[in-house]
Amino acid sequence: MIFRKIWLTLLCCILLSCIGCAVTTKKTDDLKRDDFLKMQKIAVLPFSGSGSEEATNAFISCLAEKSKEVFIIEPDQAKKLFDEKALINTGRIDSNTKARLKKFLGAQGLVLGNINVIKQQVKYKPIRTHILTIKIFDIETGSTVFDMEGEGKDNLERQVNIACEKIRNF
Repeated sequence: MIFRKIWLTLLCCILLSCIGCAVTTKKTDDLKRDDFLKMQKIAVLPFSGSGSEEATNAFISCLAEKSKEVFIIEPDQAKKLFDEKALINTGRIDSNTKARLKKFLGAQGLVLGNINVIKQQVKYKPIRTHILTIKIFDIETGSTVFDMEGEGKDNLERQVNIACEKIRNF
């Protein structure tokens, strides 16, 4: 009987401590969302790949709907400020790059995008698959706050619309 009381008391203490932790803990997506909502000025590097100009412009319009000040960085300017490939591979902005981006851009966010088109021949019919990758980095923390990869056999516009819908609901 005494073991049972001790066991129940111990179990209640553990459950109560877990409930307390659950209330104070935020999901990673919520934290990223909070970081994104704090951004007032976002720099966009023109997307690379086939159909990139249209996709870049459509995504900029989408970000502007979220009441963000959005501007395009010229590729030559971007090369001076950061290494795009390293940024995409690591998913983080190093401290030297953060300082340069803050000083020269004055932005809190940075958007990188890429479009790959895979052409296949299926039963004598050409099929194009678009793969759209978009990342939004928080320049202050250096972390990725939005990361999306969409793939579809539809046109590229549909993939951009899906990305915009995710941003609207983010």
